[in-house]
Amino acid sequence: MKAYSLVRWIALLSFWITLSAMGAQKVDPDEMTPKAIGDAIDAGRKALEADTALGDAERQKASEGYAEAEKALQEADGIQAEFADLARMVREAPRRIKKLRARIGKPRKDGKLGAILAKRNPATLERMMDEKSHALLDAREAHKKQMEALSELIVGTKEASERIAANRKRLDRIAADLAAPPPDESAPLAKARLLPLKARGILLKGELSLLTLRQDHHDTLVELAQLERDVAGMEIARYQSDIDRIEEAMRGLRKDPFQAREEANKRALEAETLPGPLAAIAREIAEYHAERDALAQEGKALAEKLRATKTRVDEIEDDFQRIRECMAMVGASKAIGDILRARRNTLPSMRSYRRASDERKDRISRAMDRQLEIDERLQHHGAARNVVRELAVAPSDGRDGDTSALEEKAEELVRERRDLLNELQKVYGSHIGSLTSLDLAERQLVSVASDYLDYIDDQLIWIPDPGLEAPRPSGTDSLGVFSQGTDAGKLDESRYLPILWAVQTSARGLFWLGSPGNWLRLWENCIASMLRHPVPSLLLLGLFVFLQTKKKRIEPRIEALSADAGRIADNAFVRFLEAVLLSVLVVAGWPLLMIGLGYGLTRLPTADPFSAIIGEALFGTGMVLAASLFLLRANARDGLGDRHLRWPAPIRGILIREFRWAIPVIVSLGFLASVTASDAAPLDVRFLGRGIFVILMAAVLVFLYRLLHARGPLMAIRRARVSEREESDPVLQFHFLWFSLLLLLPFGLSILSLFGYRTMALHLNTHLEMSVWFLVGLFLVREFVRRYLDIAERRLRYQEAVKKREEMQAQRACEGGESDQSAPPMEIAEIDFHELGGKAQRLVHGGLVFCAIIGAWLIWSDLLVALGFLTDANLSLYPGDTVAEKGITLGNVTTVLILLVITVLAARNIPGVLEIALLQRLPLSIGGRYAFTTLTQYGIVGAGLVAIFDIVGLDWSKIQWLVAALSVGLGFGLQEIVANFISGIILLFERPIRVGDVVTIDNTTGMVSRIRIRATTIVTWDKQELLIPNKDLITGRLTNWTLSDKMSRITITVGIAYGSDVALALKLLVEAATGHEEILKDPAPFSTFEGFGDNALTLVLRAYVGSLENRLAIVTALHQAINDKFNAAGLSIAFPQRDIHLDASKPLELRLVSRRG
Repeated sequence: MKAYSLVRWIALLSFWITLSAMGAQKVDPDEMTPKAIGDAIDAGRKALEADTALGDAERQKASEGYAEAEKALQEADGIQAEFADLARMVREAPRRIKKLRARIGKPRKDGKLGAILAKRNPATLERMMDEKSHALLDAREAHKKQMEALSELIVGTKEASERIAANRKRLDRIAADLAAPPPDESAPLAKARLLPLKARGILLKGELSLLTLRQDHHDTLVELAQLERDVAGMEIARYQSDIDRIEEAMRGLRKDPFQAREEANKRALEAETLPGPLAAIAREIAEYHAERDALAQEGKALAEKLRATKTRVDEIEDDFQRIRECMAMVGASKAIGDILRARRNTLPSMRSYRRASDERKDRISRAMDRQLEIDERLQHHGAARNVVRELAVAPSDGRDGDTSALEEKAEELVRERRDLLNELQKVYGSHIGSLTSLDLAERQLVSVASDYLDYIDDQLIWIPDPGLEAPRPSGTDSLGVFSQGTDAGKLDESRYLPILWAVQTSARGLFWLGSPGNWLRLWENCIASMLRHPVPSLLLLGLFVFLQTKKKRIEPRIEALSADAGRIADNAFVRFLEAVLLSVLVVAGWPLLMIGLGYGLTRLPTADPFSAIIGEALFGTGMVLAASLFLLRANARDGLGDRHLRWPAPIRGILIREFRWAIPVIVSLGFLASVTASDAAPLDVRFLGRGIFVILMAAVLVFLYRLLHARGPLMAIRRARVSEREESDPVLQFHFLWFSLLLLLPFGLSILSLFGYRTMALHLNTHLEMSVWFLVGLFLVREFVRRYLDIAERRLRYQEAVKKREEMQAQRACEGGESDQSAPPMEIAEIDFHELGGKAQRLVHGGLVFCAIIGAWLIWSDLLVALGFLTDANLSLYPGDTVAEKGITLGNVTTVLILLVITVLAARNIPGVLEIALLQRLPLSIGGRYAFTTLTQYGIVGAGLVAIFDIVGLDWSKIQWLVAALSVGLGFGLQEIVANFISGIILLFERPIRVGDVVTIDNTTGMVSRIRIRATTIVTWDKQELLIPNKDLITGRLTNWTLSDKMSRITITVGIAYGSDVALALKLLVEAATGHEEILKDPAPFSTFEGFGDNALTLVLRAYVGSLENRLAIVTALHQAINDKFNAAGLSIAFPQRDIHLDASKPLELRLVSRRG
């Protein structure tokens, strides 16, 4: 302990000496020790608490400064301890290196293990096996840590110099800040500003001394780490060898197969001499012995395979780590590319794991079933006396002996059978555990290999392929040139001109592609695949024959559906989907056969490389051919694009003309390019594939040019349509730009392939192809949605036209017209997508943009990650001198922008999609649907903001002060906005008013149309939009006419003349109400005689309606009906009357006044 303390003091002394040397470049006259800074922090905090004149903002700023200084000191303590450990390691390194070398030269042997193995005690061997297994796990963990330490030393060499230079610059800035004249600030703030600078300076000096010490003794530390790694590897090998020896000894305790067979034969002979029931038990025991021995042998094989799998996992992880170290030191090079390609060919695939996993699942299932069966046998097997009883009642076979001897033998056999069944139960449990452990180990193996493969694929993008460079004179053996299907890494071109060499190489590639032996093996593998999966193969062939034979019957049905596309029916969209399905079936025959055949070949474990390559090419080409033929069929006459989707006939004609030559040419070249691009193909074939890929890109370029060039028919049609609409078109305006970039894509890929970057060209081509088909799929989805909206709109217009015709017929009937007149014609105009509602257009376009962004990210994200600059470009949100430095990369910013766009699009479109696709089909009111969609929108925005904050590292601990400050501001300036927002949330949850409710507030009646964050919109009967703050709706008084019951009462007051028949009038009022279909029968309408007015007898009709939607129309209809009935009955509606009384007490005075002159 004293020695350790002495070492620690020496390390601390050397640490401070190094700090002094590092800080000698600019010495701070006021430099403080860590203890002094800590005391100053405590004193500053006490003074801060005692100072009552300091403001809250200044107090908070000073507290943050002290906290930052304290955190820097804590990190400096950690750096100091790390420096002490490193210094001790450097001092002890020579002695440790010598000791490790001696240990490697003379491996240790476990003498104790030999003595234990000699005793052959099963319990001791089991205990020793557990100890060695745990020791092996610890050794592997130690080896992994040593590999990580060695990798850190090797990779960190390049960064050490940069970090040293950066720390020195930071120390210079800190010294300049300390030497700068103090700003105009209070003493507590000045102290809180200076202490973090000084603490940060101590931290940077500590890091500088640590980096310098590590850099000065780099070679020694690397040698020590390498020896530690080698010793750890030796320990792994030693423990593995001990485990193998223990397992061998444990297997020796078991009976060998020869002895087991001898005992089985002996039991069989013995069983023949026993009576019937005992012989049956003896044979059963013999079967159990054989089953147990078979399980023991199978368990041995599983244990060996499990050990090999774990070893393989360790090897792959170590190799993965080593390759990353090489990439960090050397970078991308041809040699690294050759190594990576070799590694990729040897790594296990997910396909092989799936096959083995399926077999293990079957074995586990059978073992579990067998366990249950054994348990049932244990439950139902009787005792020995039952067997003796069976012997007594059984017919004699001449071998009966003493009853007591038979009972003793029966007890022995029954006991042995029971013991064997119990043992089998345990063995099957262990067997299931071994299978499960092997499955987990292989799953881990495939996971590690998948990560390794992803890393290899990302790195190979930037490395040129082997054997594709121009010939160079060399002394290569000619056998490397003329070998058939050669996989040689070098080609002998010393005696040939480059052109002749290329021709010969291509000829060898063609010979491999056309080799009869390869095609014969392909045929054999096809047969083997069909025999391996007979039911799917027969179904595939049957479906192919069915599609080919029924094609002539499907075509007339498609034409019939196309002819009926303009008719309006309830199942119009179902018929459209039927046309889509039939169009798929018409073209699916050959592509389906190619896909099925290719899939079967890729799943065949015994397939040779040629068959596997052809299978992958058939599968991919079949998918492309199916999509291409579907597009061709959709543009044909009576196809989907003709009358269903109403694509312009000239455009369809152009597409058909171009597709007819492009599909066979491009699909065939694509198949050959896929075959020759496989890494499993020989080098000559891959060289041939470069030329085929260039030809394919040339065909694509010609197709694009013929289809989209400025003077072509397609652009001419677009110009004509734009001129008719008299609007600008960005597609035409920027045609020269996007058309040139589009043609550069296949041309650029060809150039990459010619210059040897085949992997990059194929990778980009695959992503571009996926992008094209994804955009085609989006286009078809948009057309299908437009067709659905078109059908829905036409159905609505048809219903309106029918209703209008019925009204016209009713009006003619009321006017006394003849009922047999022909009905007025219905006019239903064709609908253009641009004539649909703005909400529907925004929903479709927004949904497409949303899907396009998501799809583009999913397709191109792996390539963006492989580029590396998104994760390497650091955009820190914090100054470089702060302790809590948080790096924000360009990839984070890009992800935030993409996520922001996705959040906005999702918030705007997903509620609408839910409204159309789901909510309209649920028994929900308009208000309920609106509340659900609004809350969904809020939830999407909230989830998006949380995800964005998480990406940029803004957790609660970093923004709590901002939230506190905002809370203060909200309390004063934004309290009304917050109150309205909270009130809006309450309205959506409590729902005192809902969208569609009729409310009255401040003597204004209208219908609620929207409930937003700040205000609610009410549309009055005059179609005026009234914005009412949500707070007023919560705190104020309003009348909701449709809150719990939409039923309302209509009151109509009628005055009849004095002397009229009141009873008749009351009866007619009720008849007028009951004759209207909108008036409810329960409660029934009724009329009352209210009183004697000045000019009339006042009658009142009270009737009830189910809703307020047609209230004005109902009142008008009732007034009209009452007027008609009163006129028919001779009842007159009273009008105001006035009586004039003349004074006749004296003669009336008359004056005649002339108006002349």
